[in-house]
Amino acid sequence: MPTITAAEIAIVVTAVLLLYVAPFLLTVIEGARRRRQQLWAPSPFEQAEAPIDEVRVSGTHQLESGTGSALPSVPTQEPVEAWVGVRQPAAGPVATPADDAPAEPTPPASNVSAPPAVHVSVGREPSQTPAAHADEVAPPAAVEVAPPTPPVRYAGYEPPVATPFHASKGYRFRLEDLHRARLADWPPDSVHSDPAHQQLWTEAERLAAAHDAVISAADLVAPCPIRSVCLGGCERGPSHTSLHYLLFPDLWPASPEQAVARVVFAIDSASGAIAHSVDALQPSA
Repeated sequence: MPTITAAEIAIVVTAVLLLYVAPFLLTVIEGARRRRQQLWAPSPFEQAEAPIDEVRVSGTHQLESGTGSALPSVPTQEPVEAWVGVRQPAAGPVATPADDAPAEPTPPASNVSAPPAVHVSVGREPSQTPAAHADEVAPPAAVEVAPPTPPVRYAGYEPPVATPFHASKGYRFRLEDLHRARLADWPPDSVHSDPAHQQLWTEAERLAAAHDAVISAADLVAPCPIRSVCLGGCERGPSHTSLHYLLFPDLWPASPEQAVARVVFAIDSASGAIAHSVDALQPSA
């Protein structure tokens, strides 16, 4: 049987201490250190002391003012505690400064002013609509359409009485042989004051200048001698434009009412053909 020496016994004892006793001692020392830190560190759950003029109301209790009128109830919300790290269970009850501090007396309810009521709506967003009205569509607003304005058909001077003149016997003449009269304030105010009439009159002057060679050389017959002529009016038709020339027995007429006849040249809009006719007018006295 081999002999066990003292050195071997010491090695075995040392190994047992290192394997079993040392971890236990380290655990005990670590627990004591953590308890000591918890005792000296400020508690994260410690609440600030409430001011004297604040009243904490749990649930929905009504406060009455000094006059005895009921004030709206204000629901309170418990403070949310913040957890920092992992809370280690303490070996025994730990006394905190908050537990040892004496509770402050609550002021009477009659001397406390109730905080203003705050209404907070929690739910759907304002842009959302109830399901009952989701399918409803607002009807389109009625739009009033103004009736179309009739186009301008005539511009210039229109004599009160115009009688077609077809007599074979009369006074023959051509416009190129007559004096081009210039009346005062011509064209009339009815043309100058209306843009549509002004546009029609400008178009008539353009057609008169474009077809002046044919119009001036046409052979015409009037009921009396003619000495001067001027453009008195224009008329727009569906397929033609008519130019109305006033015929005067005087060389220097002053107004369109002095005309004794008129010649109408109808210019076809498509072909440009020109037809003419003469009307006898009743001059003013």
